[in-house]
Amino acid sequence: MKYLCLLRGINVSGQKLIKMIELQDMFENMGYTQVSYYIQSGNMVFSSENSDLQEMKLAIQQHIFRRFGFEVAAFVYDEAMWLHMVSANPFAEAPYGDLSFMYVTLAEDVLSLEKQETLLQKCTAGEKFMIDGTTLYLYYPNGYGKSKLSNNVIEAVFKTTTTTRNWKTTLELAKRIQTI
Repeated sequence: MKYLCLLRGINVSGQKLIKMIELQDMFENMGYTQVSYYIQSGNMVFSSENSDLQEMKLAIQQHIFRRFGFEVAAFVYDEAMWLHMVSANPFAEAPYGDLSFMYVTLAEDVLSLEKQETLLQKCTAGEKFMIDGTTLYLYYPNGYGKSKLSNNVIEAVFKTTTTTRNWKTTLELAKRIQTI
């Protein structure tokens, strides 16, 4: 089966540095096949006979700690899960449609709908979001960098670990998982 692994917070501001070729080597040494990466932020695509996502996640986190000496949150998705998440984006159509303003935040735990009001209070002009289980779709019309809805704020509101990707990266990963 085909999988994606997203690592949270590597190669950001000189912290938790991992060369992607070394990460690819680690995945291959773990027995994964057809391993490739996309950009330098820990987006891995691979194949495995194992279908236990939690087991893969924990193994990847343990291997990173042993090999690189620091803890990193890993998020593992199979092809069907990723493609479903992509197709469910409520901001992919007009009047939104501009990929540069769309992001997705993926959480370890289901995002509580009761926290929507708290998150809404953090929004600035025109920002929109939608919760779908462990997925938070985001639209930032003024850009991600100008928003108060950062990954850290989202984690604080929902009390869970998350990772955020821009929509261009999300679509590229969908393409890559389908072609391995």
